[in-house]
Amino acid sequence: MKTLEKRLFHLFAPADVARARSITPAAVACPRVGQVRASVAGDDGAEHEVRLELSAHRRGGMTLESHCTTAAGRAGRPCAVLAAVLLEVDRRGLLSSIHEQTPLTLDIVASEETGAAAADTAADTDTDTDTAEAPGAADPRDAAGPIRAGRRGSQR
Repeated sequence: MKTLEKRLFHLFAPADVARARSITPAAVACPRVGQVRASVAGDDGAEHEVRLELSAHRRGGMTLESHCTTAAGRAGRPCAVLAAVLLEVDRRGLLSSIHEQTPLTLDIVASEETGAAAADTAADTDTDTDTAEAPGAADPRDAAGPIRAGRRGSQR
């Protein structure tokens, strides 16, 4: 089985990975399938929260969305606390249902407090070309009902 460590740790600084190995999350819970919540005591003694949520892509693959309350996590960057939680998730097998060949992307979500980073993330998601409609195109949900009803009526 390919672990989260093998799949995602190339995104982390080597110093963060080394520090993560000495951090043990205080609490780890799996409230729903594909979700993990953890509390971790940071180097500064402050308690940090990490949330992970697994979701499927439309074209295959999975995204592991993470929210972390450390300074780096709030800025949308990988950190030792997030790496420590990923190690614990691996150890407990909480997300072990991800198939080995399934591509996995880590999305570290910046908090709204970081302003520019959050605005950049929102701009990136708003320009999704798969969901953009052609100008003047009708909503397919509006057209589907009457067309289907008309076809059925003419076939009877």
